[in-house]
Amino acid sequence: AFDAAAKSDLRNAMTAQEAFFADNQTYTTDETQLEWEASQGVTLTINSADGTGYDMTSSHSSSSNSWCVSTQIPTRRVGAGSVLLLLDQAGANPLAIQRVVVPETNG
Repeated sequence: AFDAAAKSDLRNAMTAQEAFFADNQTYTTDETQLEWEASQGVTLTINSADGTGYDMTSSHSSSSNSWCVSTQIPTRRVGAGSVLLLLDQAGANPLAIQRVVVPETNG
């Protein structure tokens, strides 16, 4: 249920980004500019955003998973245990969800 809340909030944030873009012709890194509210325990991080796309991550405080969506796939780096949602070129249609397992390093 915790992961479902994080994924649902991420999808809702995607919709909010698209609404913001329709009004401003750019995406935003400022969550307060989105007409959107996270569920209890869910944290949304907007890693990057500009006129060409956005990159966001969500997670729930009761889960070790994080969920990512990016319209900027070529430059996206993910952390250990992240799940990446791949989108089509328009940034609207999910193509796949891929678990990325990255070993932790010391340094």
